[in-house]
Amino acid sequence: MAAGFLDRLARAFDRSMTRSFDRVITISNRMADHLRAKGVPHDVIRVVRNWVDTDAIKPVPTSLAYRRELGISERSFVVLYSGNIGAKQGVQLLVEAARRLAPQPDIVFVIAGQGPMRGAVEQAARELPNIKLLDFQPEARFGDFLGLADLHVLPQERSAADLLLPSKLGGMLASGRRILVTADAGTELAEFLGDSCHRTPPGDADALARAILATSSEPPRASQQDERLRLAGELSRHRLIQAFTDAALFVTPEQREAPEALAAA
Repeated sequence: MAAGFLDRLARAFDRSMTRSFDRVITISNRMADHLRAKGVPHDVIRVVRNWVDTDAIKPVPTSLAYRRELGISERSFVVLYSGNIGAKQGVQLLVEAARRLAPQPDIVFVIAGQGPMRGAVEQAARELPNIKLLDFQPEARFGDFLGLADLHVLPQERSAADLLLPSKLGGMLASGRRILVTADAGTELAEFLGDSCHRTPPGDADALARAILATSSEPPRASQQDERLRLAGELSRHRLIQAFTDAALFVTPEQREAPEALAAA
């Protein structure tokens, strides 16, 4: 966001720093492409995505306890966003979708988190009875909280959807619940999720509202849930901490698969 001399200085510092390390670990292939463009050697870079604790977050029955606490009817369709409330996350788009769906009394939006855009969401929640705004929920209850959702929504600005897989995505996938993301075709987010989730274009509140309304009248698909749980397994804590450790210790996949080669290394 800087300009002029400060921008040039920051970019020069960034290039110099990233090229000075023996190993650079990033969370997406697109970020790895940017690192290579800055002159970081290909063999120095490793991609290790954000992980999720699949032991703590699993598919659970609909969280009636949370519904009772929040005054949400059992028959209501809950659209859930939990995470940072900032501009990059596109949460304002979710607010606009809620505004369009205000005449639908059985669709409720639950937004939980903190961030620079929270004030705008607080104002919207005062105006719109279909928005419930919460703080981050306790870690001990987080699995149950994710089970509150009939649909998780992951809004992203167009500029961010092709750079990363947000850390909140792992929990959404591990919960088994349906997911709607805003991402263009061909972005890393869209390619990773494939047909496991619904998708609308970034920045299009009308399309987001229509997709939420359509999903609220459709039964979940078991095949899509199976695929979401498979993807959660790819992001599991055990798998990715091992991948991070291997990257930091310069262990190759071949050495990991052949214990005798690893011992020799």
